[in-house]
Amino acid sequence: MKFSACTFHLLAAILLFGGISSLFGRSAQVLYFKAPKNAPQSVHIYQSATQSVEVDLKRNNFSKSFNLEDGAITLRFLGTKLQEGQEFPVAAPSLEVPADYDKVLILAFANPRNPVFPVRFKVIKANDETFGPGDRMFINFTDYRIVGNVGNQKLDLASHSIKVVSDAAKPKQSYQVRLDRVDPAIGKPYTFIRQAWRQSSTKRVLIFVYSAPGSGSVTYYSAPVHNL
Repeated sequence: MKFSACTFHLLAAILLFGGISSLFGRSAQVLYFKAPKNAPQSVHIYQSATQSVEVDLKRNNFSKSFNLEDGAITLRFLGTKLQEGQEFPVAAPSLEVPADYDKVLILAFANPRNPVFPVRFKVIKANDETFGPGDRMFINFTDYRIVGNVGNQKLDLASHSIKVVSDAAKPKQSYQVRLDRVDPAIGKPYTFIRQAWRQSSTKRVLIFVYSAPGSGSVTYYSAPVHNL
């Protein structure tokens, strides 16, 4: 089989930027948002008793994509690779990935109570129909309710909840974001976000709403997802 020069360069670019998993089969990425200073720098993720992939636990950006096996699977996590003949620790953190999760985002959180690996994990379904290219997923870690408008879409985000905003504007179009945080004690709204954002047709974005450690203030961080 012969390939044109254009086809060859396209394949080379896909391999270079880690996008090959987005074309073939299931894929996943991991983010350890705002990890403590002593947190592990990487994790070995097992889909079987012997085969693993080492993935960086990045603090502010998602890791490169890695492939997932077909069907419902259990992911298990270790700080170091198992040696030959070594049994898998019973207390190691694990995660169930349903069969219909084709695109997967994994969020890591500190769990000092786990003696094997002090991290717990949460899975997010990022299939196109659930959290697709151009969508923004808001994750509220605070006790405040977040309300307002994201472009032409309304957002009412309860405390400790998740919502996806789709079609906030046409691709490449700028739009206004006007969000308030509502004090749970008195129900009073306070200005939270007043910005102009741009609609993407290709990029998913997670928006973490959180309170900085030791502070009662509420802020946010945007984590784009590339080549999932």
